[in-house]
Amino acid sequence: MIYIYFIYGLAFFTMGLTILLIPRKGSAFSFARDLWLIAAFGITHGANEWLDMFILIKGAQAALPLRAARGIVLPLSFLFLVQFFVRSAQKARPRPALRALPWGLFALWAGATAMSPRPLLAGDIWARYLLAAPGAILTSWVLFRQDDRRDDARPRLVQERQRLAGA
Repeated sequence: MIYIYFIYGLAFFTMGLTILLIPRKGSAFSFARDLWLIAAFGITHGANEWLDMFILIKGAQAALPLRAARGIVLPLSFLFLVQFFVRSAQKARPRPALRALPWGLFALWAGATAMSPRPLLAGDIWARYLLAAPGAILTSWVLFRQDDRRDDARPRLVQERQRLAGA
């Protein structure tokens, strides 16, 4: 199991680092400037998997500081996904209420975690339901919508270039 956590963490970390290093200047995607949020998700989620690995290695007794760090890193990683959606959606159609989405989800997570008799376990579970699921779904929606806009824009761009060329 230790190897699985290591490889899984390495995959996320490498994905985040790769996205962070890819040049985005002149990109046709409107969300290219916000890809650092997806990179931050990959890096922090990879770190979360490595924290899981170290918790497994150290055992339950010596792992309290690691569990506490994991309690911060896991929800933070998912909040990066939600923030990516918010920033991308704000560009398409600005809505002030949308800016409150990450904070609202975080408040729900914090409340559910604080009310639990086992906050570290509850924080992990609620992070996956209140932050991961919306973050993944909303990020997928942004990527799906961007792909549609790119396909629609391409024929118009070709037509404009043909008009400029005198064809």
